[in-house]
Amino acid sequence: MSRRVITWLAALDEGRPLTELWEQMPGHFGYEAIRVLEMHEGAGEVIYSAGKPLISRELMSSLSVFNRGVLGRAIREGRIIEVADYASHPQAMQERKDDLKSVLIMPLRSSGSTLGALVLLNDEKRHPGLSELQKQEIKVLQSVISANLAVRRIERRVQRQQGLLAFTSKVHDVKRLERLVPMLFRSMSEHLDYSAVTLTLLEGSAFRIFYAVGTKGEPPSYLGVSIDDPDEAPLTKQILETEEPILIGDVTDPVIKSYYRIAYLDTGSDEEVSIRSYMGVPLKYGELRGVLSVQSEEPWSYGLSEMEYLNSLGQVLSFGLERVRWYALDRAARRLARLGWTDESLENFPVQVLVTLEELWKFEAGAVYLRRGESSAYEKAAASEEEPLPDVIEPARPPAGEPHRYGSRQQLPEKMEGLWLPGTRGGLLMPIPNGFVWLASKLGFTDWDLRMARSLVREVYLPFERMRQHVKLRDEASLDPLTGVFNRRKLEERLRRLIALANRYGDTFTVVVVDMFNFGEVNNRHGHLVGDRVLARVARVLKENMREGDDVFRMGGDEFVIVLRRSGRKDAVRAALRCAGALIQDEVLRRYGVTANFGLAEYSQGDTPESLLEAADREMYAAKARRVSVLSPGTED
Repeated sequence: MSRRVITWLAALDEGRPLTELWEQMPGHFGYEAIRVLEMHEGAGEVIYSAGKPLISRELMSSLSVFNRGVLGRAIREGRIIEVADYASHPQAMQERKDDLKSVLIMPLRSSGSTLGALVLLNDEKRHPGLSELQKQEIKVLQSVISANLAVRRIERRVQRQQGLLAFTSKVHDVKRLERLVPMLFRSMSEHLDYSAVTLTLLEGSAFRIFYAVGTKGEPPSYLGVSIDDPDEAPLTKQILETEEPILIGDVTDPVIKSYYRIAYLDTGSDEEVSIRSYMGVPLKYGELRGVLSVQSEEPWSYGLSEMEYLNSLGQVLSFGLERVRWYALDRAARRLARLGWTDESLENFPVQVLVTLEELWKFEAGAVYLRRGESSAYEKAAASEEEPLPDVIEPARPPAGEPHRYGSRQQLPEKMEGLWLPGTRGGLLMPIPNGFVWLASKLGFTDWDLRMARSLVREVYLPFERMRQHVKLRDEASLDPLTGVFNRRKLEERLRRLIALANRYGDTFTVVVVDMFNFGEVNNRHGHLVGDRVLARVARVLKENMREGDDVFRMGGDEFVIVLRRSGRKDAVRAALRCAGALIQDEVLRRYGVTANFGLAEYSQGDTPESLLEAADREMYAAKARRVSVLSPGTED
């Protein structure tokens, strides 16, 4: 034997890949190309190809190729066949006479079973024939390659079966999708060479795609998720429609390109992946539909044994995915049903709801909006801290009843477009009593997300309904019975809440103390019954001149307090002047000569409810001393 063949045998003995030998064989034996075909339970496919394309579409046909022509004869008889002039051979296939000049077929067998065949081909010129030495080398290589292929097939199958058993046992312990997917990708990296792997779930009219970039034996170096149109993943779409696996040896082959439509997923990773091989299997369990696929930068990386492993893995995975998805929904529903509050923790309840929903949806921005009292505006009661959402949604009509999914800003109701932040690809709105929950995602939401939201809407709705009733009863107890505005106890609660929100989100607000002028004279001259009607009239005028979301409180006697949310001193001065003018112009109050003095205090870091009221009170007395309603610019000196 030649030195080269001896080197090959030594390399194989050291465990070197068979592909290194196959790459060099055509040149050594005077051929232009090589195809290695592998058989599994009667079906076969090309597992390695080098040289010119050469009838690749026919060679990819599975069973028919192995039973026809010279190749079929070699496989059946189990002997090496060398054909120098293919066109003149009696068993030459008519459709190949123009493509092939010479062919050498080496059947690969072990223990009486056919493993496949190694085929050397010429399409440019006829082969002169092998020398006696080369014929001996071919026979030795046939025996060695067959033995190596058989041993490696058994070892690979045993390793993969062990990996499947290990993965199956772990699947039963995993209860979160964000843990199952990385575990899957790690397990696959131990048994398959892949440059990229994708797990695609069909969710209504969209694909949710989990993907990873990596190499065999190493944990994935990049993990990501995206939501895409099925038309952007044609191979995955075809597998789902046919419920049949797809195996492609080389996606760059012109014949393959004419047969399959290939598209590449933009992972957003800095690691560029140039795909050559592709293998995908369908996933199906209960209502779950999806595809598990692997891709390699090397051509002909996968065969039927890899397909068998991936299909078995997919069956286990399908059960695990269906179980995990429904478990997550059930866990969220149970947590929502257990949520409760006390008067002290009431303001934190919407935050608890958002935290629970975040276990189901990884959103970039989320908030709970509620209407308070008689206001028609929706105020942000709680929000995730990743992205800023509007503090107030002015009077609008969010959808009631069922949750809604949005794919663009234009789909939102009028006056709610501020919820759509830059980069948002999808929004989910869940109606609740007196408000709604809004979730915004840079990935988007699918029909499955909408279905989960509909399943959870009752669990979200009921606790908010209980909270609404609780707040209503509490607020009724917080109303001043004479004027119908909030009392001093409610004022203290409101100031504490606004201070907490200001410290968390950087909001500002201003407190305005209102003290009636000449009210004592009304009581003295007209009696307390008239005085009570005058106080009620003052409260009404103040409320009518406030914005949505601003509140009026009665401190006691003839003193009121106005709380102006998201207002600095400049806006508060304008509001106070507006109220002062309305009091002066009111016919009833003018009849009794009642006006008012106003004092303002804008919140600063470190202020307390007491310090704010004291500062506003001092300014109110300063305005009274200067005989002006409000200390506005030009009246302070």
